[in-house]
Amino acid sequence: RGIVRYADRRVPLDEAVDGCVVDVSGRPHFEFEGGFSQEAIGEFTSDMARHFAYSLSMHAGLTLHVEVERGVNAHHEVEALFKALTRALDDATRIDERRGDDTPSTKGEL
Repeated sequence: RGIVRYADRRVPLDEAVDGCVVDVSGRPHFEFEGGFSQEAIGEFTSDMARHFAYSLSMHAGLTLHVEVERGVNAHHEVEALFKALTRALDDATRIDERRGDDTPSTKGEL
């Protein structure tokens, strides 16, 4: 109750820029655009970052759109993606003092 609900963040990290748009809706949906410049960062496969965001979306009931906009270093691309995701979630779950105890939904619940 009383949360902002929506947020949109883009985060740069050196040459990489990634973005995330989130709706704390209770309705899981996931979209991913772009791709990583390398398949792996050491033993970590880059696609695991996409899989983590997908799993979070499905299990937390989030509508989540993430985009790897540009980069040439998969480490920077993945780090920017996680930073954009966490910043967007932080923004969306902040209490909006103007809402009081209202739920930001026409259905009355999220």
